[in-house]
Amino acid sequence: MKAIIAFSLLLLAVSAKHINMGTWTATTENQFSNMTDEQIKSCWLGTIIEPLTGLELVDTELEAPTNFDARTQWPNFVHPIRDQGQCGSCWAFGASEAFSDRIAIATNGATNVVLSPEQLVSCDTGNYGCSGGYLNVAWAYIAKNGLVADSCFPYTAGSGTAPACRKTCVDGSAWTAYKSLAAKTFTAAAAKTEISTNGPIETAFSVYKDFMSYSGGIYQYDGKSSYLGGHAIKVVGYGVDATTGLNYWIAANSWGTSWGENGFFRIAAGQCGFDSNFIAGTFAGASGESFLEEVLF
Repeated sequence: MKAIIAFSLLLLAVSAKHINMGTWTATTENQFSNMTDEQIKSCWLGTIIEPLTGLELVDTELEAPTNFDARTQWPNFVHPIRDQGQCGSCWAFGASEAFSDRIAIATNGATNVVLSPEQLVSCDTGNYGCSGGYLNVAWAYIAKNGLVADSCFPYTAGSGTAPACRKTCVDGSAWTAYKSLAAKTFTAAAAKTEISTNGPIETAFSVYKDFMSYSGGIYQYDGKSSYLGGHAIKVVGYGVDATTGLNYWIAANSWGTSWGENGFFRIAAGQCGFDSNFIAGTFAGASGESFLEEVLF
């Protein structure tokens, strides 16, 4: 009898940590549980969301798979979850991570490098470092200046203070910057084609307090939680839930692997402006020399 009671208490304790929100599950215990709204706003978000004007909009609706996950399509080219730490640098992580994957996919692994979000945080003067940034400005920087490898300019701004911009590699290697062509924006339908053809892209969405407690499932805003700020992430796939018929996106967050679904999350299509800010650039070359045709052909 004591064993049964103990087991029952254990089940109650486990269930108390996880709350059924309908299509998703919330947890009462993660790194954000004891943080104030102001702490979260200042340290873990950071994207300034404005209309992505002035860029080419791709709205072609080509046939795409109903369900797609870049992690299974290109397992060696979609890079691991990262952690931005206590710095509002999600805008830099979303861009650098998506571009890292897209380069590896475009070159079929010939160039497979994790790019430096720190370079954007420290050197992109059009954005605000740990205090936030714009998606289009970050991609414009990548097109003009390129990004070096993370091993060349490692991320150290996780404490909230970004190091000074540098132009030499900390590991002594050559400064090799990987550039993109001018970034494009995508409608939701076009984004599916782009992801399934050329790999992950970036987007930004509005974060409400309930999202911070996400632990699994397909997130939908509860309709009452307070607004916290804008957040940028890497979109790696999409699908239709077989049980509910709900359309959703799959995204890689930059809050470490202990959050969400091992660092990833799913969100219902159309939620929180997620479908309105898709952006990405195509690999142009390295160190200012365009050799994309040479690599691909």
